[in-house]
Amino acid sequence: MQIISGKFKGVRIYTPKNIKITPTSSVVRRAIFDFLSPVIKNKNVIDLYAGTGALGIEALSRGAKKATFVEFDPECVRTIKTNLSKLKNVETQVVPLEVFMAIRLLKGNVFDIFFIDPPYKEKAIKSILLEISVYDIVSENSLFIAEHHKKEIFPDKIGVLALVRQKKYGETVISVFKRQC
Repeated sequence: MQIISGKFKGVRIYTPKNIKITPTSSVVRRAIFDFLSPVIKNKNVIDLYAGTGALGIEALSRGAKKATFVEFDPECVRTIKTNLSKLKNVETQVVPLEVFMAIRLLKGNVFDIFFIDPPYKEKAIKSILLEISVYDIVSENSLFIAEHHKKEIFPDKIGVLALVRQKKYGETVISVFKRQC
């Protein structure tokens, strides 16, 4: 796996063989960032359930100002740090905590783009979106990019967030939510 586009195009993303995650496919990553390309520049992004860090690194490659990586698994945290060590002149933060704890800890930080990619079996996206809306970490125009299994269905509105776009890629669905004022 490698970075698709931007200033780090072609940089290989290290993924250990013994790691128990399924990284976002390049087809899905390309679709996500084709959608985000008009708005990614100079944004603060947060990659929840970061795994290898591929989504946050792709965002940095395409001009995001800062990326925060939230990952609980120690092997994944080491993997993210290994992948970040290949990049120069980027602002990053790795938060080695469970996602709900990290959201509470990051209160007061503001993020423009949220990548949410929990293991499909957890079906945690709705709970995460509700938790995020309680804490003061959302900018006025924040976007929430959720990757999930096609069997996980969402209502048109979760808390103050509205479902604005949804696209299916085989078994994977990308749902985009935006804050409603």
